[in-house]
Amino acid sequence: MKNQKITTAAICLAAVFTTQVQAQETFHGWNGSTSDDWMTGANWDDGGVVPSGPLATAAIREGTPSKPNNTVLYNGASASLDRVFLGDGGDTLSGHLTVQSGATLTTARNMQATGGSVFISNGLVNATTGMSLTHTSTANLGGTFNGNLTVNGTASASINGTLNGNFGVGSTAMQYIGATGTVNGDVLVSTDDQMTVAGDVNGLFSVNGTGQAFIEATANILSDGADSWIYNTAAVTWNVGDDGSVGTLKTNRNETSLDAYDGEWRYDA
Repeated sequence: MKNQKITTAAICLAAVFTTQVQAQETFHGWNGSTSDDWMTGANWDDGGVVPSGPLATAAIREGTPSKPNNTVLYNGASASLDRVFLGDGGDTLSGHLTVQSGATLTTARNMQATGGSVFISNGLVNATTGMSLTHTSTANLGGTFNGNLTVNGTASASINGTLNGNFGVGSTAMQYIGATGTVNGDVLVSTDDQMTVAGDVNGLFSVNGTGQAFIEATANILSDGADSWIYNTAAVTWNVGDDGSVGTLKTNRNETSLDAYDGEWRYDA
């Protein structure tokens, strides 16, 4: 009976140890030694394994041996992993990632772009905890992005597809919602933020502090919520179209019907 207990305990310890080993996060650095194809194992360090699974992190950055740093997730490809890092977290190194139309990228946690990194997506991106950009990094979203997008430093983003999430701005650079762009979430412009809107916004829209919003003739902004603000010394500029048209800026604040969008803005000069 004693030997049986010892054997059972040993099996349990082995199972715990195996689980701990299996639960370790794997880090995959891009080296691009064969091509620019994300799905080619030889292009990745860590044994030439394509990053995949809930514990895998992909790091794409310049420097030895990570040159070239241009990475492409091609049409028809699908990648699902924990996190994606473009750059090294500072302002020195950067990475370049393109998600083509027809490709899908899914992260269980965050995506991060630092340095002068470039992120271009015309495909489907599911970022569970969103994506952050800082330093001089840029993002051009032409497909569908599910998750919040946050820009800081002097980073900039252009939405020419659909962003299903909040567009948070803490950058001094101009941000764009293009004529074909739609943000289904909150857009908050404040402090020294700048935003040009030529597309659709379906969510809370506010311009605070010394923020500036430039509304093109094709814009359709339907602000949802009691905090629809034009506040402090913020500026809103309407750019008139060639035919004399101006963009739409409406709110449903204090309306009994949330679909009315003929409510009053909160304003404080």
